[in-house]
Amino acid sequence: MGWLGHEDIRAKDGTRLALFKAKDPESPKGDIILVHGFADHMGRYSHVADAFVAAGWRVRGIDLRGHGVSDGKRGFVRQWSDYGDDLLAAIARSPTEPFVISHSMGGLVLLDLLREQRIRGAVISSPLLRAIVDAPRWKTASAGLLSKILPSLSMGNELHPEAVSRDPGTQKAYGSDPLVFHSVTPRWYIEMLEAQRRVIAHSTKFTTPALLMVGTGEKIVDPKPIEQLAREWGGPAELRSWDGLYHELFNEPERADVLAHVSGWLSKAI
Repeated sequence: MGWLGHEDIRAKDGTRLALFKAKDPESPKGDIILVHGFADHMGRYSHVADAFVAAGWRVRGIDLRGHGVSDGKRGFVRQWSDYGDDLLAAIARSPTEPFVISHSMGGLVLLDLLREQRIRGAVISSPLLRAIVDAPRWKTASAGLLSKILPSLSMGNELHPEAVSRDPGTQKAYGSDPLVFHSVTPRWYIEMLEAQRRVIAHSTKFTTPALLMVGTGEKIVDPKPIEQLAREWGGPAELRSWDGLYHELFNEPERADVLAHVSGWLSKAI
């Protein structure tokens, strides 16, 4: 069935955001908010929403600023906390305290927010704690200066369909999706690095119940800091490593197994 559509909501600074809604089950177990990754959008998560609706959950999904059909420049954020404000705007529309299921950049957004706000539970897929994408050295070396003088300069982001998933259909769809963009800006890069430092420094202080997941075949993020975060997590946490899977666990050939594992974790966390 997929998403029924979206409504416009506003972040704290007035940015218009798209909040997607799935069909509500008759007697929901609770609420879930989905958060996508970088250059990504909620339109690619309709099958994920369907799976959790079928399991009895009420599901919403947010296009963060600069992504999908929300307002904002592609690949740019003035400060990382703006993304956190986007997620808070979605959480505020939830009828009950939600579980948040996040992926990649969305995982870093959620983790940074969790330093100051506790939620019912967090599922964090392939969080962007350290990238292993092979970016040209001149880009990374000049990012600090460019963030100050040309913060919104658009450059290529080095994300390729074959690194996202082992599934040929997913690769083809990703490569032809008009809402998947291929740029990044210096300010976004510097803000990402600062968010990563904050999250890693906070590792032992997290208290929200969490499921952290990563594929051992990762081509985009490094699994090691994810595994370390799970070991150091201050509250209840489970680490699930998926043998051979690539970055987008929810779009791999084994997606049904991944979704079933998350559903099982959610049922135990209620």
